[in-house]
Amino acid sequence: MASTSGVMATRRIECARPLAMETAERCVAFSRGVVLLTALAMLEGEVLLGNQPLTVLDAVVVVAALYVLGTTVLSVIGRERPGLQLPLLVADMLMITGIIYLAGGVYNEYYLLYYVPILQASVRLNFRDAIASAILSSGFYAIVGLSSGPDTLIPVKAQLRASTFAASATFMAAFFGLLSREARSHLQRSREMTELAGALSAKNRELEEKSRQLAQAQEHLVASERLAAIGELAGSVGHELRNPLGVIRNAAYYLRKRLDDASDDVREMVDLMDGQVDVCDRTITALLDFARPEQAVIQPTDVQAVVEEALEASAAPAGVSVDLQLAADLPAAQADAHQLTEVLSNLIRNACQAMRNEGRITLRTERAADGGFLCIHVADSGPGISPEHLPRIFDPLFTTKAKGIGLGLVVCKRFVERQGGELSVRSEPGGGAVFTVRLPAVQAEVG
Repeated sequence: MASTSGVMATRRIECARPLAMETAERCVAFSRGVVLLTALAMLEGEVLLGNQPLTVLDAVVVVAALYVLGTTVLSVIGRERPGLQLPLLVADMLMITGIIYLAGGVYNEYYLLYYVPILQASVRLNFRDAIASAILSSGFYAIVGLSSGPDTLIPVKAQLRASTFAASATFMAAFFGLLSREARSHLQRSREMTELAGALSAKNRELEEKSRQLAQAQEHLVASERLAAIGELAGSVGHELRNPLGVIRNAAYYLRKRLDDASDDVREMVDLMDGQVDVCDRTITALLDFARPEQAVIQPTDVQAVVEEALEASAAPAGVSVDLQLAADLPAAQADAHQLTEVLSNLIRNACQAMRNEGRITLRTERAADGGFLCIHVADSGPGISPEHLPRIFDPLFTTKAKGIGLGLVVCKRFVERQGGELSVRSEPGGGAVFTVRLPAVQAEVG
């Protein structure tokens, strides 16, 4: 969450940085257009108030107004070419010089318009161009004075006016140029810090991913070592338990034969003992299959016959109804019949236990859509598997049963995968569970 917040903050800085400078430049460009258009309107107003006929001056004012309007619109919408900024500044100075000249010379207040290109150069260009704009404006202003006649610049008032303008223009250019340069330097540092923050954030995410992978690999290693130890122990303990269980089974068989006139309670106890031996034997078989899995004997196998055999071997309780939906003309599967029977029997017993021996089991076979595989679905009407347990259902030693070791589904999955197939499950709470065994189909020979 922290790294995500850092990335979002970095993106906000990256968006705000160019936007701030671009907004300032557009505001200056808009202000320049408003000021110059106002000056042209005032100049035209003076002509109209003097009741002078339309002359070339009116046409020049109109052309200048169109020029100012067009360049302002391009600057505000961001369509102005960067290489034309300096030539446009010079053109603005020439236009302002013409306005001052037409308005009567150096003694009118239109000379203040020179501050517009100076300010624009300070904000939109750089410190050097700002100083150059101030010097160039002062030169144009002096030219206006000279063009009005030699008497214009001789009086002390005219000299003082020109000198004051030159000094103020240079100061203004220097002040705003330095301010703009500092702002650009700050933005550059901000850009570098943002890039550094982005690089650090990327490295942080990379380290987090590496740490996650390392922790996952360590968990797998610990689990593999633990399973290997459990496998060795299961193999030795399983063989040691098989002999006493065989003795108990033989004793139960002997008692059943000898106690023909025994009471129902005694017979029930003998049957219970024999049944619990079967439970222990299945557990030992699962342990041995997990510890030392036998090699699969892959050959063409009649899936329908295996399903019926597994259903008979699993001995579904009386409270469980079985719905067989076996597809007709189903080809044989490339499988180990014995292991496949064990897999289906285990899935049927799990379904009965999930439904607490009351419900419905549906066994359905079909050919997969791709035609190269067969599917056997074992569905139950039980409570389903909770979402937090579903991803771990095939993990070794994971079980939700009160009595269980968590190896049955693991062994089933290994059996199916060893035959080139897949074992998968889908379930929703309250909607039962469906286990699907997918096996390669025997391909018919062509020609």
